[in-house]
Formats: sequence, structure tokens, C-alpha cells
Amino acid sequence: MIFMAGHETTANTLSWTWLNISQSPRVRKKLFNELNEVLNGRPPSFEDIPRLKYTRYVIEETLHLYPPVPILPFSFICLAVFTDRPETFSFVAAVSISRRKFAS
Repeated sequence: MIFMAGHETTANTLSWTWLNISQSPRVRKKLFNELNEVLNGRPPSFEDIPRLKYTRYVIEETLHLYPPVPILPFSFICLAVFTDRPETFSFVAAVSISRRKFAS
């Protein structure tokens, strides 16, 4: 799976996150309130991550709605008796696994 990761997946996630935030004033207000409360105007640090719970929810919800890798390859063992190829390669459309509304 490493060949599907990189800068483009991060850029796509951030782009979708900003779009979702721009379209939901309630989410934007709650997110900015958390950032102001936790960071108090300073840049975030690694130690701030556990306290940025709503920020994490927003990013995770974006990943649910718009996965950066929309099709995931999976290798699985076929349990069918009548096959001459017991190992099969298949694809799963990640975008169809979880579709729900943006976090509130």
C-alpha cells in the first residue's frame, strides 16, 4: 500500500476538509473555538494533538466521506473448493464503505 501514499493523499484530504468546513458554519465555529481555546494564538505542537479532539473528528469525517485512496487492493484466500487459483486479488471501493453526513 505504500505506493498509494504520499503528498497527494495529504493534499486531497486537506482540500476536502477545507471545503467541508467552508460549507458548515456550525462546524467551522466549533472548530475555531477549539483551536482558539487550545492554542491561544500560537502554532500547534505535537503535545496539543490529544487536546484537539474536535479537529480530529473533522479530519476523520472527511476521510470517511472522501477517502484519499478511493479503491483499495486486497489479497484474500478463496475458500471455494472448486477453484484452481486459491489466492485472488480484488479491489474494494473505499468510498462506498462509509457514506454519512459531515460531523456536527
